[in-house]
Amino acid sequence: MNLRHVRYFVTLAEELNFTRAAARCHIEQAPFSRAIRTLERELGLTLLIRNTRNAELTPAGRLFCEAAKVALQELELGARRARRAQDGATGQLTIAHVGSTVYELLPSIIRMFKHTYPLVDLRIRQMTTREQIPAIIAGDIDVGFVRVEPENDQLETVRLFFEPFVCAISDWHPLASREALALAELAPLPFITLMRSPAPSLHQQVLDLCRKAGFEPKIAQEVEQIESTVGLVSSGIGVALVPASLRRLSIRSVCYVPLSDVAEQVEVWLTWPRGHVSSVARAFVQCARDTVPGVQPFRQADQVQWCARGNGRAGN
Repeated sequence: MNLRHVRYFVTLAEELNFTRAAARCHIEQAPFSRAIRTLERELGLTLLIRNTRNAELTPAGRLFCEAAKVALQELELGARRARRAQDGATGQLTIAHVGSTVYELLPSIIRMFKHTYPLVDLRIRQMTTREQIPAIIAGDIDVGFVRVEPENDQLETVRLFFEPFVCAISDWHPLASREALALAELAPLPFITLMRSPAPSLHQQVLDLCRKAGFEPKIAQEVEQIESTVGLVSSGIGVALVPASLRRLSIRSVCYVPLSDVAEQVEVWLTWPRGHVSSVARAFVQCARDTVPGVQPFRQADQVQWCARGNGRAGN
């Protein structure tokens, strides 16, 4: 059955006039009439009672017209859905992220993506960088926000964001009142770090910074999630070097003090499988690229001491 002929018939059923119906379909009347007769032969039905120019639907014609309208609407809906799927506008997307990205980077990207692709079902999971890499390769997650660039030829990456380290320290400690600290001043203190993992890692980056400052950090506790370091800092177990965006994590009795002699930055990378990438994941990566220019890295002027006593800055 020719779909175009079905559309011609539905138009004729609405007009009940061959001339007007042919004009609406942008076709001459003679081939239009032949198409209707061909459809009737294919169906083995008399759909119309004809006179010179006008037509009247038979009972069979009325029933077929109702069914044809429903079918054409469903086909159009299916075509729209298929186009949206091809453009990454529908489907499901599983996103993994390291915890600290929820304070600065992730919300702005998710907000823009949902505005552009409201029909995509997002599944968001918090995972360490170490957990994300095999999960992306295995296809368990589609894209991941990680703190270090994965050294794996099965993945593609783009650097999205960078920010300085700050020292998280209990507000009762004498160093908490300082405007800035030299890293070597922390040498006598116990450190709270992320779990050890193969380089490159944030754990390794902190070790390298301390060694560059002339000391080996005394690690009192290792944790899985970076937010946990701040919780333990509040208990007085030790200090931690954390991304500056963790200032948004207001835990009572914790201060965030800039480091005067640390130029290295903490980075956020977006990573996804190399090769076979879904259109939804591809759309998300592009959205992240488009959104990030509006997300400014922390400026030097922002690196003032921040204490989570209520919501106020130190000294206020």
